[in-house]
Amino acid sequence: MEKNKKLNIMLFAHHGYLNRGCEAIIQGTNRILKKEFKELSFLIASYSAQTDGSLKIPNVDRYISHQLVERATPKWALGVFYRKILNNPVGFQKIVHQNVINESKNVDACFSIGGDNYCYGTPNWLYAINQGIKKNNKKLVLWGASIDPERITQAMKNDLQLFDLMVIRESITYEALQERNIDKNLVLCPDPAFVMEKEELPLPKGWLVGNTIGFNLSPLVMNYANNSETLLKSAYQFIDYIIKKTDSNIALIPHVTWEKDNDFVPLQNIYNNYKETNRVILIDSNYTAPQYKGFIARCRFFIGARTHATIAAYSSGVPTLVIGYSVKSRGIAKDLFGESDLVLPVQKLTDEKQLIKSFESLKEQEKEIKKQLEKLMPDYCAKADSASQYIRKLIG
Repeated sequence: MEKNKKLNIMLFAHHGYLNRGCEAIIQGTNRILKKEFKELSFLIASYSAQTDGSLKIPNVDRYISHQLVERATPKWALGVFYRKILNNPVGFQKIVHQNVINESKNVDACFSIGGDNYCYGTPNWLYAINQGIKKNNKKLVLWGASIDPERITQAMKNDLQLFDLMVIRESITYEALQERNIDKNLVLCPDPAFVMEKEELPLPKGWLVGNTIGFNLSPLVMNYANNSETLLKSAYQFIDYIIKKTDSNIALIPHVTWEKDNDFVPLQNIYNNYKETNRVILIDSNYTAPQYKGFIARCRFFIGARTHATIAAYSSGVPTLVIGYSVKSRGIAKDLFGESDLVLPVQKLTDEKQLIKSFESLKEQEKEIKKQLEKLMPDYCAKADSASQYIRKLIG
């Protein structure tokens, strides 16, 4: 590819900007690729194409819907035939996502950007799209991904071997793929969101500069908890502890606001219980990923369930405790700190006091963690930026 030629990329497996982590990946990808390619054009295949189009992100020229086949149409009937009669779920998904496969003909490369799409269930829809893209003889990149090692079946292994380049964001996944000999064109680079720039808006009333604790809780993490009621009680006891035992204030910060998985719902319930104290702030649900990062960056500590909210904290040098539920949170924390107590797996949360105990440990390590993040982040973010060189090599 000529040095000054515009790079045309299709980013697919994108679920929508109401998940600010999805937005952060695209914002970070944009910044990374500008290091190597002066002219960029993004086509984004999204499950929320109409909503996403209202957010003006640089170099995004067009959004298409991931799924255009309407129910009760001939195409849908054909898809059902593949799935139920022929027992071919991948064939069904090829019909459902035919528009994405067709659009791949017009770009230089296709990036699968879902992050953790390979961590839940059998991703037949990805298998279908990937096969279609390779049939169109296009470059295929797995971008900023984590994969649950326990879910790597032979079918998934066959799919992963279709990729011309796999950019893996944490070492647990990277090592698992190596162990299984899925190591063709495999590289380890931090999540693109680490290099997304922040936007600092005015702080809300009640925010104590230098002494506000950011807190994020999600319906998703509650679903993965060993006992969701125990997790919720842990959250309330933690808020009680901060109010009664410290002089800090708390900012409740949502990061995903989808209708069926909305952080704002449990956070608003928490806020309603504590708003009379004037020590708890609820950040609104309508900010962009860079704006949320601007709030998170000004926290003294951050406790978060959403991975990309914690990435916003890490990359801003904020001591962070992750309420984790999957390989991605464990892998990223491991790469930053080695073996540590800075991830609290919800599956093992059985004591309502555990969150308080984990926070006390975080507080004891505050200065050490801040120094470590200050030392690590320049090189860590530079490594994320280096992914652009692999794309240049692939396309060139």
